[in-house]
Amino acid sequence: MRFKEYVLDAASDTRVAVYFFEGMQDRLEANLRRWKNQFRDDDDRKLLEKKQFNRFKLPITVYHLTGTYLHKEKLGDPNSKVDIRADQALLAAVVEMKEGTWFFKSIGPSGVIAAQRKSFDDLVFTFRAEDLSS
Repeated sequence: MRFKEYVLDAASDTRVAVYFFEGMQDRLEANLRRWKNQFRDDDDRKLLEKKQFNRFKLPITVYHLTGTYLHKEKLGDPNSKVDIRADQALLAAVVEMKEGTWFFKSIGPSGVIAAQRKSFDDLVFTFRAEDLSS
């Protein structure tokens, strides 16, 4: 399911993972809710941005939140050990196409995500599916 991965910041090992799910449409809100629930529900959790727009005639949603990340060793395993990571951020984008949906997701220290925002935006905003096939 993971299509590609790019390093945003080597020092903190912060990456952008790119996923493509063929035929998966109308799952945007479910994914945003799942990502939000990966952060502790407290006063530190803040939604900084949820922006929806079209680029190259494709609907794109950008989602950015900060807080305490509840990192699970094994995703989907309710018994998985949880590593609590304070002052983290999620920066994600969802690009919906008739063939399926592209997800760009990065989680890392808030300062790193903020410093690398332009690189993330450049990747998402210049996105063309054929560019990722190599």
